[in-house]
Amino acid sequence: MIFDVVIVGGGPAGFFAAIHCAQCALALSGTQPRVLIFEAGSQVLGKVRISGGGRCNVTHAAFDLQTFSGRYPRGSRELLGPLSRFGPRETFDWFERRGVKLKVESDRRVFPVSNKSQSIVDALVSEADRLGVQVETNCKVTDVAHEREGDQPLFRVDVAKRGHFSSRRLMLATGASQRALDWAQMLGDHRVVPLVPSLFSFTVCPERHAWLLELAGIAIPEAEVSFAEPSAQPASRATLNGPALKETGPLLISHSGITGPAVLALSAFGARVFCERKYRFTAQLNFIPSFGPFTEVMESWRKSSGRRLGILTRNPFMLPRRLWAALVTKVARIHSTQNYANLSAAEMKRLGDALTRCELHIVGRSPFKEEFVMAGGVDLRDVNMASCESKRVPGLYFGGEVLDVDGVTGGFNLQNAWTTGYCAGVAMGAAIAHPREAPLAK
Repeated sequence: MIFDVVIVGGGPAGFFAAIHCAQCALALSGTQPRVLIFEAGSQVLGKVRISGGGRCNVTHAAFDLQTFSGRYPRGSRELLGPLSRFGPRETFDWFERRGVKLKVESDRRVFPVSNKSQSIVDALVSEADRLGVQVETNCKVTDVAHEREGDQPLFRVDVAKRGHFSSRRLMLATGASQRALDWAQMLGDHRVVPLVPSLFSFTVCPERHAWLLELAGIAIPEAEVSFAEPSAQPASRATLNGPALKETGPLLISHSGITGPAVLALSAFGARVFCERKYRFTAQLNFIPSFGPFTEVMESWRKSSGRRLGILTRNPFMLPRRLWAALVTKVARIHSTQNYANLSAAEMKRLGDALTRCELHIVGRSPFKEEFVMAGGVDLRDVNMASCESKRVPGLYFGGEVLDVDGVTGGFNLQNAWTTGYCAGVAMGAAIAHPREAPLAK
């Protein structure tokens, strides 16, 4: 049997592509297409199952697409068009129409009301089954090849212990897989951007920052984390996110360093810079980014709070008490019995630096819980992003993280899967229904 479409990878991009391919082909031609998904694992949709701590962070409720696309360190510009066709609003509506009620949390992340990723998995599996998509698990694809049957191009897919399968169209939706990137190069000499880790926490030097590690578990609602480029090196390498490589958001002190949304976003935008430095660099923390000039706040506080108020008694920045004490005594080196009225100019300077320019020596990275994202993949210059079809090999499609697209934490990476899966699926479905017509372009 020759399949209309074979999809390698039973993750969110692969499932969404299969569903929309079958739906589109059936609507346009009245004939059910032969669509087959190969999944190497024993369960499909593994990344959906663990996303959001098992709750599944479906997408992010930032419905302005310019803002939304700006949260992709790589692929921001190229993904804007596809997002206009199937973006976060369409994702929200798609699942709700299939009985999965969604909710928007205070940080704009979107989850099923059930708080169970199984709700999302069941909706996808049910829809694929309804549309006749064939799903094979425990099927490890070992090789792919491009061949012909007469004047018709075919793809051959070799599966361990199962033999080979033929298809008129092939989609790679494997996630960030080096093997899939090797196939892309072999099939059409596609350009490939090397894979490097993204979305990771920062490990600090324990000898230099024992004071910080003693504060493990303390959360700061808003802090600014920036990459402090050594002055001897070109500043241009640190200008990947506007005027400087920096992010603002919640921060958490861990047993090995710092983590939380601000750190994860910085790790994503600086993934290649940090990799080049072998994860040894200086990060700078501003614990009070929204309080205005430090000196003005402190002078106002000193005038209004009583001249003999001890510096450790209260602080004007509403920082956690233990964090404030460590910054005052261990970073700014101010005696614990000092009061606000008697702070010297030198002490004020050291305290201001501790609060707004606290330098941390980063010596490594660590993965963030279930979030595992790689930067890199098939170069977007070789892909028509309107259809996610290769510009080099007709009939070859890509979706999800196999492309050089990755987002920050908060639902953006799953949205990339839904968006590229939709675009590839609709394009494949149209090509099945009208094989002699040119691929969709937009």
